[in-house]
Amino acid sequence: MDQIRWNSRVHLDPERISDIYKIEYFINENYVDEGFTPIQHGRVIALRATDKGRKSSAFASALYLGKYDDMGNTDRFLNGMVKAGHSYEPIRGETVTFLFIGVSKTVYDHLITYTIRNRRIAGGFRANKPWGFVIPYEAKNPDWYVRMMEQQLSRCEEVLTNHPEEPLQAMRSLYPVGVMMPPFMLDFSEEALVKNVFKQRLWERGAQGETREIVNSMFEAIRTLDAEKWDT
Repeated sequence: MDQIRWNSRVHLDPERISDIYKIEYFINENYVDEGFTPIQHGRVIALRATDKGRKSSAFASALYLGKYDDMGNTDRFLNGMVKAGHSYEPIRGETVTFLFIGVSKTVYDHLITYTIRNRRIAGGFRANKPWGFVIPYEAKNPDWYVRMMEQQLSRCEEVLTNHPEEPLQAMRSLYPVGVMMPPFMLDFSEEALVKNVFKQRLWERGAQGETREIVNSMFEAIRTLDAEKWDT
């Protein structure tokens, strides 16, 4: 919980705290108890990766290079083939599933373009209320944005209360762009992460502030996940 709310620009609706604890409970039941090791970094949780222990990419790399006497080398692809600019074939088909909690719609829209499966929130946002809001990192006067965000969300809630016939599908047009999405899961191919997501959102100029933070958390979660796998 502290990692989700540590940033002063992240304004989580207090009523959602109990929901997050329920999510935590079922992460333990559905993933930890089944042998996965979810890793949290900030508002990002890497739930599971298909290439457990880097065994699959080790095997595929060895086949690709004809190294039949050393097919368990889990370090070959990342520190050998990638650095040398060789093929990404050994990780094609491998995926990582992430859970995002406390992330704005702006970041959601940035990330959804890279995903490989349609695991979007109700087709986008049509049947869910915001979980709060996130102040843009570029804002020079955050307090002003907080007041404006709170006022607009309050107006939207007032409309829903006084006019229950209004569907959420229509109401979403009145939400600020910086609203916080409900928790969502996205699947990424490892190839897309290496070639596109990390490259474009971390190592090239121009990435939006919150998007860069979230993608950096994805990167750090994977690094931790890999380190734990190699250690075991």
